[in-house]
Amino acid sequence: MFGLEGLPALWLLLLGVVWALYLGLGGTDLGVSMLLRRMPDRAAALRTNGATWATNDVWLVIAVAATFGAFPGWYAAWMSGLYGVLVVLILALIVRHAGTELMGHLDERSARWWTWAIVGSAWVNAIGWGIVWAWLLEGGDVLTVSTVLGGVGLALVCRVAGAAYLERRLEDGTVAAVVRRRTVPVALVLAVVAGVALQSPWTGLVVLALVPRLALWSAGLAAAIVPLAVLAAASPNVAGVDLRVEAAGDYTLTLMTVIAAVVLPLILLAHALAYSRFRREPGGLVNLTRRAMEQLR
Repeated sequence: MFGLEGLPALWLLLLGVVWALYLGLGGTDLGVSMLLRRMPDRAAALRTNGATWATNDVWLVIAVAATFGAFPGWYAAWMSGLYGVLVVLILALIVRHAGTELMGHLDERSARWWTWAIVGSAWVNAIGWGIVWAWLLEGGDVLTVSTVLGGVGLALVCRVAGAAYLERRLEDGTVAAVVRRRTVPVALVLAVVAGVALQSPWTGLVVLALVPRLALWSAGLAAAIVPLAVLAAASPNVAGVDLRVEAAGDYTLTLMTVIAAVVLPLILLAHALAYSRFRREPGGLVNLTRRAMEQLR
C-alpha cells in the first residue's frame, strides 16, 4: 500500500487518516470562521462550534507529531521546504484561536477588528493547507499556479462546508443557505480546475455539494480526501523524499503503534462525546469553563 510495506505502510495510512480528520472537521470550522462577518448574529455563529472548534485542532498536533516520529526525514524536508508557508500558517492559527477566545470580552470596536482578524486568518489557514498538500503532490516551487489553485480550491470547499454547517445549526440559517448556494458553483469549478492541474481526482466529490442535504458531508469529505489522495498518488516519493529510506526504525514504529492503539481510541471517544453531548447546546463546555474561571478570580 502506497508503495511501502509493513509498519511504514501502516503509519503512512494512519497519517493520511489523521490529516483527513483535521482537514475534514477543522476545515468546516475554518469555513464557519470565514463567514463570520456575513452572519447577522456573530456570537451565535461562533457558538455553533461550541466545544469542538479547538478539539478539531488536536488532530493537527497529532498529525505533525506523528509525521516527525514515523518519517523524520520527510518531516525535515517538509519543514525546510515549506518554512515560510508554515510560519504564516502558525501565526494565522494563533490569531484565529486568540480572536475566538477574546470575542466575548471585547467592546464593539475591538470586536469588529478581531472579527476581520478571525475571517482573514481562517482564509489564510485554508488556502495555506491547500498549498502545502498541492506542493507535497508536485514538489518543486512552493508557489505555482497549480498550488495556488489547490489552495483556493480547498478554501472554497471549506467555505461550502462551513455554510452548510451554519445552515443546520443556526435557528435562522437563511443567510448561510444563500452563501452556500452562491459558493458551490465557484468552488466546484475551481476545485475541478485545481484537480486537473494537479492530476488529482478528489475534487469530483464537491459535485455532491450541489445537493442541499449532502452539502456538509460532501464538502467535508472532499476536504478530508485531499491528504489521502496526495499520499496515494505521490508515495513512496513525496516531494522528492523516498519514504522507504526515510521511515523510522522498526523499534520506533512498533512503540508508536502500541501508543497509538491505546491513545487514539480514547481521543476518538472524547471527540465523539464532545460532538454528541453539545450537539444541542453549542458552547456549553466553553460557557461552563468560563464560569469556573470567573469564580476562581
